[in-house]
Amino acid sequence: MEKKNFIKQMLCFTLLLCIGTHIHAQSDSGFIPTDFQGYYFSPQNLGFATPQTAEFVQYGNTNVNYYNGLLDLDIPLFDYKDTAFELDMSIKYVSDGFKPGRRPSMVGNNWILNVGGSITRNVMGEPDDIRQEQKNGLLAAIRDGKFKQYSKEDLLNLNIPHATKNRPYPETEYDMAPDIFDFNFGRHKGRFIIDNNGNAKCISGGGYKIDLSEMTVQDYSTTNAPKSSVIKITTPDGYLYYFGGDVSCLEYSIPNNPSKLRSRPVQITSWYLTSIQDETKNHRITFSYQSRLQKNRYHLFIRSYSSGVQFIDYKPDSNGNVKNPESWSINDGDKGHFLMEDKVYAPILKTISTDGMKINFITETFPVNFFGDSDGNDLIYLSSITMTKEPEVIKSCKFDYQISGRYFFLKKVTLYEQSETPAIYSFDYNMSNNLPDPLTTSIDHWGFWNGGYENIDNVDMFLNDGHFEERKAVNTDVASCTMLQRITYPTKGEEVIDYGYNRFRGLPD
Repeated sequence: MEKKNFIKQMLCFTLLLCIGTHIHAQSDSGFIPTDFQGYYFSPQNLGFATPQTAEFVQYGNTNVNYYNGLLDLDIPLFDYKDTAFELDMSIKYVSDGFKPGRRPSMVGNNWILNVGGSITRNVMGEPDDIRQEQKNGLLAAIRDGKFKQYSKEDLLNLNIPHATKNRPYPETEYDMAPDIFDFNFGRHKGRFIIDNNGNAKCISGGGYKIDLSEMTVQDYSTTNAPKSSVIKITTPDGYLYYFGGDVSCLEYSIPNNPSKLRSRPVQITSWYLTSIQDETKNHRITFSYQSRLQKNRYHLFIRSYSSGVQFIDYKPDSNGNVKNPESWSINDGDKGHFLMEDKVYAPILKTISTDGMKINFITETFPVNFFGDSDGNDLIYLSSITMTKEPEVIKSCKFDYQISGRYFFLKKVTLYEQSETPAIYSFDYNMSNNLPDPLTTSIDHWGFWNGGYENIDNVDMFLNDGHFEERKAVNTDVASCTMLQRITYPTKGEEVIDYGYNRFRGLPD
């Protein structure tokens, strides 16, 4: 069996290399681009941080998502069912291209392990659960009794208290923009925010009861791990899901905070699924994790300027004399290159267990450091999974990989079940190019690799040498680099995949 799928794919990447143009007036207060004020390492970059709903597929049933042009490939590993629970496990391929700065997940580049679940958040302004001297997060302000309900007139007229201490411009006393939380587990998916009463309000996905009573307010810190934090979701069928807990179940980020930039606090980015309780509350399935450091690093180039006229008007002195107004021209700017780093501590799944059944996830580490540091190897990979029903192993699977530079790719999956011949899936990729360093600046405007090997750390060279647009241009000749090209199924049938880029043919008359 041989089939060809022609996949029309938007080869777009989220840029890790960014340019900002936001400046604060006082040099000692620091400045940072607006786009980065709420930036923390996204769990999607890890690959395994936000599990998605999995559906089992038959051999050769490889489809194309016609909405985004991505390959829809899901390989079933095995499932568990009893009277209370049904747990599916699979690996899913995400054919969105090669991003040099994206660390491989624990099942290889562009693959994710589909099991369990998590709640992730997109921070809007300050993290909702951060308590600090000024500008508390929304939840912290509510819990501390500092939140106020303002009328529309007060908001329109800015008739609200402002915090000004160590601020180049006035800011509201606390952050008024709620973070956006996305949950994804099993067959459940939705989104919520924290409302003005400190409760969760679903904005997509209905019928869920979300309990934030154990979501802990975190004291501001740029170095310390967060305190235990739990979010509970009851689904429409009455099952209770627990997310988070101690640091082993929380994905959190510790930024390096270069001195010239505005400091960011340690923050939780994801709460991982730790247990499920059925509607009778008599049965429970538990998930355990180990916390592992997975650094995220990227270039930040900044060029900013300000121009205009500054005025000073003087008030009358005690004798009623008024000094003449003063004014002068402003023509100032700043620029710089920063190597940003987030120390991301990610939960790595160890076990799933319930009523005599236990699934063990065995992880190992390749002898490679993703960013070439000398502080230890950090490329974590899943080597095997075993399902045991005491005292015997009833199912297992083994993973094999190929390494290229700082990246690794899933080469083979072998599934074992009792009294059956192993089922083997194998995968081949487009490896016709030497792969760049993860910190290469040869990426286009969307973060795709465009074929070069530059690693520039000089802001003038990067922005002002006359080759910026050329440097950031899309290169379709390398768009399919590292992408999955061939799948061989347990039946020995093969599937060959070709990729094409989106083409604009003009608007109809």
